[in-house]
Amino acid sequence: DDEVPDGTGGTTKVARELIEGGAEVAVTNENKRLYIELITAARLHEGVGPQMAAFLDGFHSLIQPELVSCFDEKELELVI
Repeated sequence: DDEVPDGTGGTTKVARELIEGGAEVAVTNENKRLYIELITAARLHEGVGPQMAAFLDGFHSLIQPELVSCFDEKELELVI
């Protein structure tokens, strides 16, 4: 279960499946690496996704995506 903001300043617990039928799959030594990868990706996506989308909207309102698409992440960091 994850705790997520409930809109009133508190949090509420929510359960979600990381894979189809995941509620019936126990985490074992054999699949714990996959579980860690899935939970990390889910938390990063949910936690950072909205902020990244807002950043990109603002960034692209200043600089057209076509003008920076030729840079990789290190070059873009230097440009910024």
